[in-house]
Amino acid sequence: LEVSVKLQVLKQLRVATYCIEMEPISLERIDVLESKMRDLQDEVDQLREDSE
Repeated sequence: LEVSVKLQVLKQLRVATYCIEMEPISLERIDVLESKMRDLQDEVDQLREDSE
C-alpha cells in the first residue's frame, strides 16, 4: 500500500509518501459475515442518531 499526501501552505508544497508492506491473510466466511453484520449495526446506530 502506498499513500501520498500533499500539503500546501501559502506557496510551499510538501509531499509525504508512506509505503506499507501488507501480507495477505486468509479469512473464514464467518469472519466476513461477522464484519458485515458489525458494519450494518454501525449504520443502523448512526441512522438512529441522525433521526433524533
